[in-house]
Amino acid sequence: ASCSVVGGSFAVVVQICLAVITCMVLVWKKVYETGARTWFDFGLDSSKQLAGAGWVHIANMLCAVLLATDLPGVDGCSWYAANVIIDTTLGVFVEILLLRSIQHLAKIH
Repeated sequence: ASCSVVGGSFAVVVQICLAVITCMVLVWKKVYETGARTWFDFGLDSSKQLAGAGWVHIANMLCAVLLATDLPGVDGCSWYAANVIIDTTLGVFVEILLLRSIQHLAKIH
């Protein structure tokens, strides 16, 4: 049996549960954080994080579904795992390089 990234009603329920847990963790973080951020500011900050993470998740799922038939013996779940691993290693490395470049440019200007 092959694995499918988009696998019916159970997969949808799992995705919804994960989204709810993520939102609950963010609310818990706001309740217990020390600082002067208002709920409005916290909501804006959190919405940026949720939008970014949601976009990456959808892009990874689309890549997994579209690439699942390209190589024999490789299913969508393998592609999804590979995308996440590449995103969390190479993607973070590229982000660090971009941050350092911006910091360098800010210092010289």
